[in-house]
Parts: sequence; C-alpha cells; structure tokens
Amino acid sequence: MNKLALITASLVLSSTAMATTTSLVGDVDLHSEGFSTKQQAYDAGFQMVNDLKAMPSTDLVYKLRVHEGDLLRNSVQVDDAQITVQEYAENRGEIKYRAIIDVEYSYKERS
Repeated sequence: MNKLALITASLVLSSTAMATTTSLVGDVDLHSEGFSTKQQAYDAGFQMVNDLKAMPSTDLVYKLRVHEGDLLRNSVQVDDAQITVQEYAENRGEIKYRAIIDVEYSYKERS
C-alpha cells in the first residue's frame, strides 16, 4: 500500500514538473466610432492604441477577446498595432471616417 502511494505521488509530482508554457500570438481588428474628418479618425485610432498599451493584461483579455482556456495570468501584451482609416456612409451624402486598428498581441498558456 505504501509503495502504491509513493508511486502515485511520484507520478503527480513528475507530471507537474513537466508542465510547460506555450507562447501564442493573436490578431484582432478594433473599430472606432465615426468621425467627420480623416484626421479625427486617425487621432482616435492612436488614442485607442495608447489606451491598449497602458491597459493591464487582465483587461486586455476581454478587450482583445483572448481565449482564456489555460491562459497564464498577466501574460497578454500588445506587440504591434497599425491604424487605417475607412470611409463609409450610413446615409446618402453623409460621409464618415472610422479608424480600424489591427492589433497583434501575444500571450502564454499552460501546455
């Protein structure tokens, strides 16, 4: 009986010691609201990027819609972001501009 308990404990400890982490990357597009000029849309996009870079990892999980399966706490970070401006119209003759932010991020999870 003692041998069985010892073997079981050894297996549990060795499986914990062999647990590794995997680095993963993701990509998501975020959109701003509509603005009357391209410059306003770009400014809003840059502000969104600054806000993302200042955001704690726990908030980035929700903002970037990161799958939380085996996610390591505080491992989500913004790696890069690119801003483009899209012209669109909801009504005839009312042209608006919105920033589209392509966010590349990385995170780690237990394997």
